[in-house]
Amino acid sequence: MAIYYKLVPRKKPGTTIVKWYGSAVNTGVVKIDQLAEEMSSESTVTRHDVLSVLSSLQQHIMRHLALGHSVRLGDLGSFHASLYGYGSEQKKDYSPSMLKGIRVHFRRSPYLKREISLAKVPIQNVSAINLQPITE
Repeated sequence: MAIYYKLVPRKKPGTTIVKWYGSAVNTGVVKIDQLAEEMSSESTVTRHDVLSVLSSLQQHIMRHLALGHSVRLGDLGSFHASLYGYGSEQKKDYSPSMLKGIRVHFRRSPYLKREISLAKVPIQNVSAINLQPITE
């Protein structure tokens, strides 16, 4: 288990200075079906039961976000919604038509921050290995 990175050049805005940075490499996507399969293999609950609960969880998270609630998922962290758009010079001139959209944010918990950290998770340069992505 490791998080892989590759080196990418980034130019400082407004200058010609370029520096190299480590950038995380996405090694694949794990979908809800695979999570359900993995979870059911570790318990007496069937894959379909786990999938049902996870699907229900998704729906409830979306409903609560639409109601303006923050949703805290135990040791993972929390989701919350925010609005973005244009501002007005004066409070009385503002109207909802100035809103452009809604963003959903995730804030990791202190536990997740500790567990998925450089101190705990090995980091490896992707160019040093033959990386095989997760396939469906």
